[in-house]
Amino acid sequence: MKTATFIPKHHFRSFVPSRKPQKHRILVPLSFIVIIFTILQIPQANCTYAGPDTPSKVLIWPAEFSHWINLKILAENLVKKGMEVTVLRSSAYQDFMEETDDFNFVNFNVSRFHPGDHLQSMDHILHLLKLGNEKSSFMQTIRGLAHFWLEQLDMRQSQCNALMTNQKILNKLAEAKYDVVLADATVACGEIIAAKLGVPLVYAVRILPAEAQFQYSQTPIPISYVPMINTEFTDRMNFLQRTMNLLSYLYQTIGVELYGKIAMDPLVQKYLGPNAGYRQLMSQASLWLIRTDFAFEYPRPLMPNVKFIGGFHCKPAKPLSEELENFVNDDNYDGFIVFSMGSMVRNMHKSKANTIAAAFANLKQKVVWRYLGETPDTLGPNTKIMSWLPQNDLLGHPKCKLFVTHGGTNGIYEAIYHGVPMLGLPLLVDQFDNMVRIKGKGAGKTLDITNLNRTELQSTIVELINNKSYKENAIKLSELHKDKVMTPLESATYWIEYVIRHKGAYHLRPAAHELWWFQYHLLDVIVFLIGSLVGAIWVVKLFIRYLLRKKSDKTDEQTDNSVKDKVEEMNGNGNIASSTKVVNGHLHANGYKQKNSSLQHRKKNGIRVSDPISNGNGHLSNGFHTKLSCEYCHRRKNIQSTE
Repeated sequence: MKTATFIPKHHFRSFVPSRKPQKHRILVPLSFIVIIFTILQIPQANCTYAGPDTPSKVLIWPAEFSHWINLKILAENLVKKGMEVTVLRSSAYQDFMEETDDFNFVNFNVSRFHPGDHLQSMDHILHLLKLGNEKSSFMQTIRGLAHFWLEQLDMRQSQCNALMTNQKILNKLAEAKYDVVLADATVACGEIIAAKLGVPLVYAVRILPAEAQFQYSQTPIPISYVPMINTEFTDRMNFLQRTMNLLSYLYQTIGVELYGKIAMDPLVQKYLGPNAGYRQLMSQASLWLIRTDFAFEYPRPLMPNVKFIGGFHCKPAKPLSEELENFVNDDNYDGFIVFSMGSMVRNMHKSKANTIAAAFANLKQKVVWRYLGETPDTLGPNTKIMSWLPQNDLLGHPKCKLFVTHGGTNGIYEAIYHGVPMLGLPLLVDQFDNMVRIKGKGAGKTLDITNLNRTELQSTIVELINNKSYKENAIKLSELHKDKVMTPLESATYWIEYVIRHKGAYHLRPAAHELWWFQYHLLDVIVFLIGSLVGAIWVVKLFIRYLLRKKSDKTDEQTDNSVKDKVEEMNGNGNIASSTKVVNGHLHANGYKQKNSSLQHRKKNGIRVSDPISNGNGHLSNGFHTKLSCEYCHRRKNIQSTE
């Protein structure tokens, strides 16, 4: 309860004009002084996290090429926050992971694979599927993809085995006492390392088969409006597409589960014990950092330990080099186009490169092309080929008109950030689905590089540049992407710090992790409710049958009594023998049952029954006509109807 502060009466003189003017004096109420003094004594709130005296330690398990480019940017920001970052680097990754002074590198040798093997494997499958001279057959595609994925999985398992069998490195990691393991989920082993060291695990990933990043975090996946990877569906699916989406989800899930059971569970159990499992380890991750956001992705439900950080590598453009600036800033041309197929595509078949170069040569724009292959014969003077280009700075240049891309996540988000329309030439994995989203947002179009021709490529580029709606939609995407409380990089860094501060974020994991699959989908409840409903219907049915049977018995008894009275009346008149009995409403004479009016060999009006029945010894006499039988039948029916 607040108490009023007593203010002496003379202090009110400063509020009320005095009749006598003061001589150059300003009276300050004592209450004002007290208030100001109190405010100065209140400590100011500090929203920034003050870390411990010793810097936090982060251990990184990376993936290859563009995945490492992403993770490296995040790691550099962690270093700026005062953290100590250590990167595990296998000998197979040394061709694209150069050592820097910013991080500590722990190198280990993988005997079966060497630097460049991963890139060579990727080159082979890309030329087979998209970048070669001829289109591969269906069987060639299946065999090529199977060989590629088996080779990739073998490389990843070999890396994990090489590290986990190196006891010297494991001891060194254990002594370092890391606070968190930051791992790319596309390369297995980060979860094993985290479990071995007993530290929290944070995943950074774009997408996994069967939406495994959402399955393992127990995030709901409504198949009716969440398209699976490689389906190229939007969130507005018709009946056939929803059917295909469900089938795709099922076979992808089966494949992921088989991979976990057959390939990874033995590896996990080898180093962590017989009770450990690959799916169990992945589901224990404290946090999932997903490289997408809702400016680009379709709306969907998320769990509290799943955070979207798409575009965290994007940043404002820096000035270009003098040579490059002079090339793109040419008044004789209408701006310029950036063409890059990502960090892993170095070249393509010469015929395909000639087709692309010929289309570029006829444009009114300059073209900056990242390409490491043989120079095309049709290369025009408006096209500049570079082995490496400052992609983000070029896309942020005010004269950039279009981005021709393979549809990789890094390039797409840089184009979104700077509001540049896109022409997609997707090659593999999620790139097709990425361009479906860009096309659906009205910020670009897609072409198939397999059957690409000069005229189609040139006309599509002209349309994307001249139709202002593509640029307007790209700018709208950029505005949505940037309109956040924190930048994606700040958000990713904050949540990693959050996990470190609280030694994990297990309180954000839902209780769904503790349920069996049939409990999660309420199948046990559904079976119980169906069983209860069927049981209730069966009981009601039995009760109704009992009531009907009881009523029927009562009716039969009343009918028997009525017929018996009639028989006695007839017997008194001598029409029926005394031995005739009535049972359940039927006449029984000398062992013969006469049912209703249907006597044996019933004849029409007035004809006697064929069986002779004696009247003297208790039988129905021959004089008992059908007419009487019919009269009896009608009487009985009348009695039943009145009842």
